[in-house]
Amino acid sequence: MAGTRLVLLLLLGNPRLRISGVSQLTLKATSLHLHRVSVAGLIIRKPLRPVADPVRWIAVPSEVDDLLEGKRLVDTGFPETLADQVIGRFIAGHLIRVSRKSKSNVDLEQLEGLDEIWALCFRKPKPGWRVFGRFLEKDLFVGLRAHDRHEFGSRFSFSGKASGILSDWEELFGTIPPLRSDKLSDYLGGVYVDVDEPQD
Repeated sequence: MAGTRLVLLLLLGNPRLRISGVSQLTLKATSLHLHRVSVAGLIIRKPLRPVADPVRWIAVPSEVDDLLEGKRLVDTGFPETLADQVIGRFIAGHLIRVSRKSKSNVDLEQLEGLDEIWALCFRKPKPGWRVFGRFLEKDLFVGLRAHDRHEFGSRFSFSGKASGILSDWEELFGTIPPLRSDKLSDYLGGVYVDVDEPQD
């Protein structure tokens, strides 16, 4: 019974839920996936400047949330305004720069040669940070690990740090696969620029 109440509270608290009359309930799949990440113990990130109607979501484990909030014992430079702006733009559906070919100076990149592993990229605090994760569905990024750029050396040595994402995913979601597509529009709603495409 308590589980049913939790699901109902999650569904009723979802801005995409529409109730028409007494008996009709229209529900998007996002509600179910948001419930899944909650059951997995993940936290839905909220930017420092609240977003009234989120278009996209970022779910993270408490360790990553604590890092972004500046709650670690070691000084990491968080919370950082510029990093939070990337988070805020992502969640609000505002312009983000995206690459599927590991180009520099993007907000979100898919790591080449790794199975649906993406990185949300923060240039500050220096030397820069990456939150590695996967998409559970369109507009729902699950960021499972965060690392600073000092840990990588070159930008092409992400694979060692990112490969643990596969086991993290399986532990949290079992056999539920990440989103897979050839089109960025299947991953992201809102506004984005595909930096891999030639610009006019």
